[in-house]
Amino acid sequence: MRRIVKTAFLFGAAVIVAAGIGLLALGSGRMNPYLRDYVQQRLSRDLGLAAEIGVLRGNLLTGFRMERVRLGTEPQPLLIVDALEARYQLTA
Repeated sequence: MRRIVKTAFLFGAAVIVAAGIGLLALGSGRMNPYLRDYVQQRLSRDLGLAAEIGVLRGNLLTGFRMERVRLGTEPQPLLIVDALEARYQLTA
């Protein structure tokens, strides 16, 4: 019985540590290049258009800013946006 309690406690502690590391990674902005690539791929696949995001700044916990967003191909893209910004509070 003690062994089960000890194993459960260690497993719970490992999950909490992993979640903390994940939140730190999201909050630091270190995941931005990966998130930018993911968003580009999803836009391209879901809309059936070429998608390009020049820069993704910020973090997923407080807000982000995408710069130089382009949907469609040259010479006549469907949409060009210089900057798109979203700010929010997850605790509100």
